[in-house]
Amino acid sequence: EWVTDSISYVTGYTLAEIGEQLESSQFALYHPEDTARVQADVEKILANETVEAEYRIFDKQGELRWIQMNRRPIWDEAEGRVVRFYGVAKDVTARKQAEAAQRESDERYRAITELMSDYAYSFWVEPNGELTLDWITDSALQQVLGFTEADIREKGVFIGFASNDVEAARADWQRTIAGEKTEGEHEAVTKTGETRWIHSYRYPVWDAAQQRVVRIYGVVKDITARKQAEAALTQSEERYRI
Repeated sequence: EWVTDSISYVTGYTLAEIGEQLESSQFALYHPEDTARVQADVEKILANETVEAEYRIFDKQGELRWIQMNRRPIWDEAEGRVVRFYGVAKDVTARKQAEAAQRESDERYRAITELMSDYAYSFWVEPNGELTLDWITDSALQQVLGFTEADIREKGVFIGFASNDVEAARADWQRTIAGEKTEGEHEAVTKTGETRWIHSYRYPVWDAAQQRVVRIYGVVKDITARKQAEAALTQSEERYRI
């Protein structure tokens, strides 16, 4: 029926050119892999359901763009059907590119930290200060402590810390949430009850817009062998002194 002129700014096509595209196919602008989903969403609209979704389209230069669409159907009681629907579209290409770049950065970070540590993780910091697991190197975590990613998501970040070390660990995390890089050695208890020692390093990510830490990266090293060697050395020195 009508479309705002701003569609030309997003797609690069004039209104006349868009009309020509739609004559060949009403889904002509969409990425072929998204066409089936667009068709399914249209069926939902015709069934009087409001739909919000993101799709890929190609502009006139052939470049891929992302749009976020919200559609609201208008139901006609007399005809007993949807007779029209309104829609708004927003170009979210920049956000999607930023998200893709962040995922790529996370993958690089995860790969590097796997080489440098025994396991690594990322936690989101919610506005109320609560921690939500983003990701963790699951197989490495299991090798060190026996716990799984599912255990962390269920029990929280302090699972595995020895009872006499939980408060110290909690204090370190609070300092990190406040924006301070922290590290420390902690006594841990594996899922099978074995005592181990770990060295943790935590790095906060500050969001200038929100004026708070929004994420914490961390790496953990199993230092049990070193601690056992230090204990054995101390014991040997005590025997020598006696």
